[in-house]
Amino acid sequence: MNRLEDRIGALFGFGHVVLFGRARAGLTAVLDAVGARDKPVIFPSNLCPVVLAAITAAGALPRPAPVSPVSGLTDDERLAEAMAGEPIPGVVMPTHLYGLWTPHARCHAAGWFVLENDTLCTTASRDGKHRAMGNALLVSFNHTKTIEAGIGGAVLTDDSVFAAELARLAAAWPPLSAQDDAVEKHLTMARRHLRSLGRSQLEEQLLEVDAAHIRHALPQNARKRIDAAMTVFPEAISHRWERVWMWREVLAHVSEDLLAPAADLLAPWRLTRYLRRPEWRDPLVAQLRAAGFDAGTNYPPLAQSFPALLPSQPDAERWGQAVINLWLTDDYDAGRIAAAACVIQDFFEKAVV
Repeated sequence: MNRLEDRIGALFGFGHVVLFGRARAGLTAVLDAVGARDKPVIFPSNLCPVVLAAITAAGALPRPAPVSPVSGLTDDERLAEAMAGEPIPGVVMPTHLYGLWTPHARCHAAGWFVLENDTLCTTASRDGKHRAMGNALLVSFNHTKTIEAGIGGAVLTDDSVFAAELARLAAAWPPLSAQDDAVEKHLTMARRHLRSLGRSQLEEQLLEVDAAHIRHALPQNARKRIDAAMTVFPEAISHRWERVWMWREVLAHVSEDLLAPAADLLAPWRLTRYLRRPEWRDPLVAQLRAAGFDAGTNYPPLAQSFPALLPSQPDAERWGQAVINLWLTDDYDAGRIAAAACVIQDFFEKAVV
C-alpha cells in the first residue's frame, strides 16, 4: 500500500485499504465484489438515501432493519431477526450512527458477509485499537464526517484477494468530478425541498438518478486532502470531546426531557439526544434556530421517502420524530453552549406549563 493507505489501515487495524471517490462507491464495490445482485442487504432503516442508491446500483435487494427508538441504532437482536427472516443470505451492514457503538456478535451467521459501516470513525476512536468485527469496514472522509476531507471513502479488509478485487473495480471507474459534485448538490437540495413541502415520497423518483452517479474512483489530487484530515483527526476528536462535556454539564438539569441514546458514545460527531415527547422536537429545533443555534433533525426513516420500495418502520419513525443533534464545532465555546442551553431550558419550562 501507499503511505495514505498505510495510515488509514493503521488507524483502524486492517491490513488492506482501497480508496474510492465516496464511501457509497465503496459500498457498491463491496456488493459487486461479493456477488450481491438479487441478494438481501440488511441495513438500518434511518440511513442516508445514498445508501439505498448504492444498494440499488449493485442490483441488490434493500432490506431495512428496524432501529431502537431509544438509540437510533440497529442492535444485535434486531439485525439477527432481520437476517433470520431472509430465505437466502446476503450482506448485513451493522452501522455506528452518530459515533455511537453497540456490539453485533450475532451478525456472523453462515453465508452472510458482514460489512461494518463506520463512516464516523467510531472504531478508530481509542488509540487505533481494532474493534471492527466485520469482513470489511466502510469509512467516509466526506463533508461533515469525523475525518473531514470533503471527499473520499475507503473499504478496509484483511483479505488480500478481496482487496485486490475492490482495487480492480475502482481502477475501472472514472474519478469523481466537479460535475458529479454538482449533481449531488442538486439531488440534496431537491430532497430538502420535497421534505419541506411535505412531499418526501416524491424522492423515490430521484433514486434512478442517484444510482447512476455512484461508481467513482478517488481523484489523485484528493489524496492530500484526506492525508491532511487524517493528521488533524486526533486533535479534532479531542476538541469535540471537550464540547461534549460542556453540553452534558449545562443540560444536566433537563435530562428527563432530553435523553441520551442507549449506546456508548465513542467518536463525537454531534451531541445526539432525543425528546421524551417527540411532539416537542420540531418546536424546540425552531426555537434554537431562531436564536442562532444550529440544531439537526437527521434524515427521516427511508420508508417515508420510498414507500413503494420499503416497508414502514414504526420504531424508526418514532426515533426520527424525536432525535435532535447539537453541534460540537469550534464555534461552540462554553459561552455559546451555555446560551443555547438557556434556550432549551426556557423551552421546557414553558412546554410543561
